[in-house]
Amino acid sequence: MTGTFDDPTLRRRAAKLSALLAAADARAAAAPFPAERIARASRRVVLVRRLRIAAAAALLLAGFGVPPVRAWIIDSARTIWTRVMGPTAPAVAPAPAPAPLPAATMGTVTVGASADFTLRVATRQAGGDLVIVVTDGASVSAAVSGRADAAELTVFPDGIRIGNTRTTLTGYELRVPLAVSRLVVQVGRESPRVYRPASAGERWVVSLRAR
Repeated sequence: MTGTFDDPTLRRRAAKLSALLAAADARAAAAPFPAERIARASRRVVLVRRLRIAAAAALLLAGFGVPPVRAWIIDSARTIWTRVMGPTAPAVAPAPAPAPLPAATMGTVTVGASADFTLRVATRQAGGDLVIVVTDGASVSAAVSGRADAAELTVFPDGIRIGNTRTTLTGYELRVPLAVSRLVVQVGRESPRVYRPASAGERWVVSLRAR
């Protein structure tokens, strides 16, 4: 066998390969059956045709020993396989594991500190405490932990308001710097409580449980 396309055997096998390529694109003939039976029959015909085309391509490839011709056959066989089996789906990298969620905090606000600061709590609630912590920072912050709809934090010109309800079950933390010399905490319509921060690290716990 020679390495050119003038070889009669090569021409015959090339013609067979072209026929295989055309067959790979052919559709199954329609059959006078209900749609479901037609679909099943079409799938069987396509499967048999794919197996026959793949096997024939392998035999054609095995019959050529000349390197340039073998390279051409390999390239053609790849085309047949792609048409028969469809393109190979790219590998999908596994999704990274989600980062662990932080502790549930439904709201946090931070405001500038003033000498007089007021924290208003709408009402006493079913359970929970207000923790006041004195810091050496430069701002006041309030945080709510618990259910996402437990309470709302609203900033006012002179302080912060906690919008809770009688059925709320959650806790709050208020961090105040030493720049706040007078902290007023008022729960509902009760008499206000006054706290005077003196050193960083001071801590007060105010129960908000309904009496």
